[in-house]
Amino acid sequence: MSRLLLFGPALVCLLAACGDDDGDDESQAAALDPVTEITIVAQDIDFDIEEFKAPTAASLTITVVNEDENVPHNIAFYTDDSADEAIDGASTELEDGPIVQELVFTVPAPGEYYYHCDAHPVLMRGTLIVE
Repeated sequence: MSRLLLFGPALVCLLAACGDDDGDDESQAAALDPVTEITIVAQDIDFDIEEFKAPTAASLTITVVNEDENVPHNIAFYTDDSADEAIDGASTELEDGPIVQELVFTVPAPGEYYYHCDAHPVLMRGTLIVE
C-alpha cells in the first residue's frame, strides 16, 4: 500500500504530461478550410504550411514571407510533384531574404496541385487542394 501512495502521484503526473491537448487539432482543421488568402512563411529552409485548400476559380492571394537572411526562396505551383508543368502566373521570383512577396492567381480546376521553392524543392514543398 505504501508503494501505491509513493508512486501513485508520480504516475498521475507522468500520464498528464504525456497527454496531447495543446489545440493542434483545431489549428490543423482551420488550416484545411478553403481559403482565398494565406500567408506562408519560409524559415530555416522550410515552409510553415505544407497543405492548404482553396475554392476552384477563386482569386487566391498568397503572401510569402522569406525570413532566411541571404537565402533565396520563392513559391511556384505545378500540376503535380514532377514539376514538369507550371501553373501559369503561379510563381514568385527567387529572391534572397528577408523579403515579403505577394502572389495572386486564379485557382485552377478541382484537384491536387504541388508547390515548392525552386531553389530547395526537396525540403520546401506542399500541396494545394482545390475543391
